[in-house]
Amino acid sequence: MKTQSETTFQLNSENISSGFQQAFNWLRTTKIAISSKTGREYVSLPLIAAIVIAVILPFFSILGLLIGTLLGWHVSFQRTKEDIASKSGIIDIK
Repeated sequence: MKTQSETTFQLNSENISSGFQQAFNWLRTTKIAISSKTGREYVSLPLIAAIVIAVILPFFSILGLLIGTLLGWHVSFQRTKEDIASKSGIIDIK
C-alpha cells in the first residue's frame, strides 16, 4: 500500500515578512569582488550597491563586464558568516 505525503504552504504576513528579511540578510552579507588573474583585487563592494549601480547605470555595468571579460578579470561573490551570538542578541564584551 502506497501512502502519499502532502505538503501545505500557508501564505500569511509572518511568512512574507520572514522571506523578505531572509532575502535582505542574504544580500547584506554578500559582497562582489573583482580581481585580476594574479590575485590583485580591484573592487570589493556590497551586492546591494552593485545592484543599485547596475539599475541606475546599466550601460556602464555592461561596459564594465565586457572590459572585464576581455582582460580576464575574475568576479566572485563572497559571503560573511554571522555569529550565532549576534543573531540571538547576545553581546560579547572583551
